[in-house]
Amino acid sequence: MVPSEDYNGVWVIDSVDPNFRMEMQGEIIKAGDPCLIRHVQTCVYLGADKDTKYKNDFGTENEVHTHNWCTSNKSQNLSLEYEGRLSSDVPTKF
Repeated sequence: MVPSEDYNGVWVIDSVDPNFRMEMQGEIIKAGDPCLIRHVQTCVYLGADKDTKYKNDFGTENEVHTHNWCTSNKSQNLSLEYEGRLSSDVPTKF
């Protein structure tokens, strides 16, 4: 029996800054740099609650989940604009 090819186990590393996600595709990520891990088939990012900790044989770890924290509104852009950074809604050419 030949295993079927699907995207159930395929993940992509995305940049945290939404303005540079396309430009950063294929670039090297250094250890310790913040990044987003996105499931290819569902486009849902991995998340972890830093307040929920579990002790096991490897030490204390966080639980990882794929709850969709993204919203349909533009809260990410508002957060960037509040920090004084450009977002995709701010035109750079006038």
